[in-house]
Amino acid sequence: MRALWIRLQANWMRNLLAVLQVAAATAAVSAVLIGVLPALVPSTAEPHLLEVRYGFETGTGGSYAAAFTLDDVLYLQQEADTVEAVTIVDFGFASIFRIGDERYAVRDVAEVTPSYAAVYDVDMLYGGFFTEADMEAEGDVPVVISDRLARTLFQKVNAVGEKLNLRPDNERNMYMGFVGGALDQQAVMAAPGLDLQVVGVFRYREQDPTSFRGEPHLLLPLGAQRRSRMQQVGFFGTAVSATGTAAVVVDAAPVPVRAVVEATYGELLVKPKPGMAAQAEHEIVALLSERVAERNRQMAARVVGMPQDEFEVLVSVPGDSPALRQLRLQSGLIVGSMGLAALVVAGFAIFTTTLANLTERTRAIGLARAIGATRGRILREVVAESVLLSAVGGVIGALTAYPFGRYVVGIWQSLTAGVSWTTVASSGLIGILLAVLIGAVAAVFPAWSVAQLMPAEAFREGRG
Repeated sequence: MRALWIRLQANWMRNLLAVLQVAAATAAVSAVLIGVLPALVPSTAEPHLLEVRYGFETGTGGSYAAAFTLDDVLYLQQEADTVEAVTIVDFGFASIFRIGDERYAVRDVAEVTPSYAAVYDVDMLYGGFFTEADMEAEGDVPVVISDRLARTLFQKVNAVGEKLNLRPDNERNMYMGFVGGALDQQAVMAAPGLDLQVVGVFRYREQDPTSFRGEPHLLLPLGAQRRSRMQQVGFFGTAVSATGTAAVVVDAAPVPVRAVVEATYGELLVKPKPGMAAQAEHEIVALLSERVAERNRQMAARVVGMPQDEFEVLVSVPGDSPALRQLRLQSGLIVGSMGLAALVVAGFAIFTTTLANLTERTRAIGLARAIGATRGRILREVVAESVLLSAVGGVIGALTAYPFGRYVVGIWQSLTAGVSWTTVASSGLIGILLAVLIGAVAAVFPAWSVAQLMPAEAFREGRG
């Protein structure tokens, strides 16, 4: 092994370039495998979160309807024996908040029910999560924020009692350039918005392992942004002149929460009781199917073209639906083929590197043959050199595969966000094995060619 290492050091620059090429190709292949393996080998672990949607799925996608209401959450919590907690999580676009005279854009904002804390096991640092009573109370709307957002907005973690104002959507749209001259910007800025008060601060977690979405930094009661929307310039009947001035701002009187949250939502998130995930799937379908189907039929009677019969209640583990697995496989096939092509190109690099190294050592090989080295030994030594180069490159590529897939290649960020370290390790191991295999195959022909030379031929052809 020491002699092998010394021979590789003799042409270190050439060998290093080959190693780096193998590393880049291995990183690409392993990153693809990190996203694809969960689709090929579904997890056998007991899921701690279930996603409930209403629609239908095919092998390549699906169609879903916003069919669930807050009453469905309460109904499941009361009637389902296998369910521990249920919530709605309604992710919104970036929202604008005003604190004093300053305005802040917060991207990770979600509206949730109070049961969100139980579903996600929220780790509260200060204060508490808002309750049903808080949602119905008059005055400022309660809000829960992450410790990171508390530091950014208030320069301290314990921000309980601090106040901020949720700005209407058209102010956000104005900042983003989505609003033209139809609205007066001063009137938009003067809209009352929705006053919020921080009632709790929770410890932020980077990523829930069962979701492609990061944990929100700011949690609002369900329907809060709709209430804010009802207080903005240009909402429904507000008069807006064609010359670009807003005639009036709508009345900022409080809007009852219950009137707002009767809207429908696209999914429910359910935390099953320990060891009862499979039973919970069947019970959820049994409890909600007819209830949601009847509501859908009533809506279909009023909306032309709305599907009625083909939709059904679908329960799956977040990030593991058939449609998403198919998407992973299709994306993996496309990106993986490019990764494999890169690995094959790296194999040619190993081939040319091995050939160049052997050209400079032909006389030394002839001398070894003259003193008794067999063809098989020469073949094994040359292939071992190539395998060592490929293995080093494969290990480097495997170690960089996860950060490469998540942070460098944007298309894979969502697919590598919630994977287990077992999947990462398995993908890296497969990438290393492929690199070693490519390296061994690439060295066979040069090794066989030089091993066939007779000692006299080797001395005549060699240069060193």
